[in-house]
Amino acid sequence: MFNDDDDNQQRLDNALSRLRTSMSGQARERADRIAFINSLYIGTKRDDKLNELVDLLVGNAAGAAHGEPGKRRALFVIGESGSGKSTAIRHLIANRIEFRPYDDGSGQTIRPMLSFDAPSPLTLKLLAKVGIEATGYPIFGRLQENEAWDLFKQRLQGSSVLFLHIDEMQHAVKGNNPTKLQHLADTVKSLLQIRDWPLHIILSGVPSVIDFLDHDDQLKNRSMVMEFAPQTKAAAETVSAVVQRIVEKHAGMRLSKNASDEEFVFRLIHATNGAFGTIIQVVRAAVEHVMMHATDKDGEPVPEVVSLNSFAEVYSAFTGCVPAQNVFKVKQWDIIVPSNALARMLKKREWDRKVGISGGVK
Repeated sequence: MFNDDDDNQQRLDNALSRLRTSMSGQARERADRIAFINSLYIGTKRDDKLNELVDLLVGNAAGAAHGEPGKRRALFVIGESGSGKSTAIRHLIANRIEFRPYDDGSGQTIRPMLSFDAPSPLTLKLLAKVGIEATGYPIFGRLQENEAWDLFKQRLQGSSVLFLHIDEMQHAVKGNNPTKLQHLADTVKSLLQIRDWPLHIILSGVPSVIDFLDHDDQLKNRSMVMEFAPQTKAAAETVSAVVQRIVEKHAGMRLSKNASDEEFVFRLIHATNGAFGTIIQVVRAAVEHVMMHATDKDGEPVPEVVSLNSFAEVYSAFTGCVPAQNVFKVKQWDIIVPSNALARMLKKREWDRKVGISGGVK
């Protein structure tokens, strides 16, 4: 079948093989080097806190073997886009022994943790259908919303799933309609109340996810919450250590003085709105920028040094900002609003179009 996983993997392998064949040896080496750097996980004290909360979920589920587990069976993990929450949860799931697949003794592979992303746009019926398919059960024909959720719960039990993680749950929260928020809260509660099955869930997404949690006291009493808050200047030491680790340990490059002092760290935090995951992406992009300029005009290798200019080039590429609005170039960087860069560029293009400046979009 066209959608068969093995067939798709073969297509991907063939496509990537063809792509790599068309690249120069230097380009392939650079791609593999940055892919390796991207694969390295960077943990912080937030990981310890997340693990502690998951310990509570795991312990509560295990207690069902000899008694009634506690009611707090849900963990909400919230943070703005780029905060690093999704990466942290994926890393946790991959490394917790309790979540690893196992053989049930009859040749059947059991996956105690089921994790998937909520689709967008989203309806609750679609969410249930995606969950059903994630258990490996194909859906034929039409299902009403209540039928889809009943089948999803049956599949969770039938697949011996004790832990459920749904990412991007903000797609399920649309506006502030009290009726819809209550319906969503009731649906989540129903997962926590499956008869004779102690399902524990982790729901992650941007802060709007907790709108329906705040709307329902019963669900609130069954939940724990962890926020991946933005980094501030108070976290400068941690951010500095991350920059140094990526550049020097992961990439094997040298970090220039102007990309390691306190003001640089403050610029980096400001440029990324303190989003930890975005900070990591920007540093890795600066490393890649250096890789792409690792030879002189004669093709001879030059020292690999990550400098303030490396970050300025990356910031320009990421935001499309003009030099006067580049956080890593100007003296008064702290008055720049990074999120305005793209909007400003679009306004300029619209102005160019209207006045007929050469090169403007017409």
